[in-house]
Amino acid sequence: MFAVVDIGGKQRRVEKGDRLRLERVEAKVGDKIELSPVLMVQTEKSLKIGKPHVDGARVSATVVAQDRYPRILVFKKKRRKQYKRKNGHRQSYTEVEINSIVASSAATD
Repeated sequence: MFAVVDIGGKQRRVEKGDRLRLERVEAKVGDKIELSPVLMVQTEKSLKIGKPHVDGARVSATVVAQDRYPRILVFKKKRRKQYKRKNGHRQSYTEVEINSIVASSAATD
């Protein structure tokens, strides 16, 4: 069983037990969160595609970590103009583990 969810403007395919790094979510480590909207759910018997979302479908996850990616270097230079700029960036992320995927029986096919 898997589902496709829209998280932070990106569509992700998730299964139970998967660990994902998402855009930062305001939650503490150990908190349970709902990932929504669910765009598609495939069970052993059927495939449910939402128009645009699957009604009643839920994906629950547990926050495993709140961390930041390694630093990237942003360096700008214009030759022969004495122009140099050095900057760095570290993007924050939330790591979650998928606990369960629930597909509603009343969802549209």
